[in-house]
Amino acid sequence: GEPIRVGEIQVRGLQKTQRNVVVRELEIKSGDLYDNNKLARSQTRLFQTGLFRSARMVPIRSDSSSTTRDLLVSVTELPGGELSFGGGFASVERFQASYSLAHRNWLGRAITIGTNGQISQLLQQADAGVTQPWLFQTRTTGTFRGFYTRQNRISHIDQEVGIAISGSREISRAFRGQTIYTLKRVSISSLSDSLTQILQSGSVADSLRSRREGSLTQVILYDTRDDILNPRTGFFGQIQGNIAAPVLGSSSQNKNSTFTLSSTIRKYIPIRKFPDFATSLSISYVHALNNGLIPLDKILNVGGDRSVRGFGIDQIGQGE
Repeated sequence: GEPIRVGEIQVRGLQKTQRNVVVRELEIKSGDLYDNNKLARSQTRLFQTGLFRSARMVPIRSDSSSTTRDLLVSVTELPGGELSFGGGFASVERFQASYSLAHRNWLGRAITIGTNGQISQLLQQADAGVTQPWLFQTRTTGTFRGFYTRQNRISHIDQEVGIAISGSREISRAFRGQTIYTLKRVSISSLSDSLTQILQSGSVADSLRSRREGSLTQVILYDTRDDILNPRTGFFGQIQGNIAAPVLGSSSQNKNSTFTLSSTIRKYIPIRKFPDFATSLSISYVHALNNGLIPLDKILNVGGDRSVRGFGIDQIGQGE
C-alpha cells in the first residue's frame, strides 16, 4: 500500500516538563515517513536527557484509509532533584569526601543547575553552574560555571578561582565538539626550597608568579562505546588543544603564552568466555609560545599508582 507518514505527534505523561523538550529530541517529525531506525534513535535521545524513566513511541492505529498516522510518545518522568555524597580512604589521598547537588529540569525546560565538590589531602575542589541544552534552538549545549580548585603538590600548592563558559555540539552520532573559554586567577604558594631559590634569582620568576589567565580550549570527542558507564566494546578518543595568552584576558604581567595539546584513546574488546579487555593511552605536550617559560602549574608530571608505579604522585617532572 501507500507509505505511511507521521501525522500529529502526541505526548503523554508529562507533569513538569514542557512538551517542546520532548519533541525537539525526536529525529522523526510530522510529515516524515515512519522509520524504525529514527524511532529507536529518538528513544535513545530521550533517555540521554536524564529526564525520563521510560519512553515509548508507537503509531496510533486508524481504521481509515488515510496514509498518515499520529505518533504517540509516552514518557515517565524522573524526579528533577538529585543529592549524592560519599566518602572513602586511600593510601595516598587519605580520607576523601564528595558531594553533588543538582536539579536537572529547572522550569520544566531541561535546564540543569547544580554544584559538586570533593576534598582530600591532595585535592580540594568545588564548582557550581547552569547548563542549557538546545542553546539558540540548535543542538548546542551551553554551560556557565564558577569553580575553585586547590592542589597540594610535592613542590608547591596551586589554587585556581575562576569562571568558564562552554558550548558543545554533536557533529555526528559519534563525533562531538566542545569549545571552552576560561578566565581564572592562579595562585602559587608554599614553594619548595629549590623553587624559592629559583624565584629569588629572577631567572624564571614569571613562570612561578601568581597570575590571571585567560584561555581558549577546543575538544573533539569520538565515542562508539556501547555503554558509557560500563563499556564492553567500542572506541573512545579525545583530543584537546588549549591556548593561553594576554589577548584572551591574561594579565599584562603574565607573559607566558602557552599552547597545550593532549590526547586520550581507549579501546574496549570483548573476549568470549574471558573478562573483557580494555586498553588506554594518553599523550600530552606543552609549549611556551614566547619567552620559553612554562608556568609551574602547567608542567607535566607523572608518578603514582595511576601512571608510573614506584614513584609518588606527580613526583616525576618536578625537577627536584
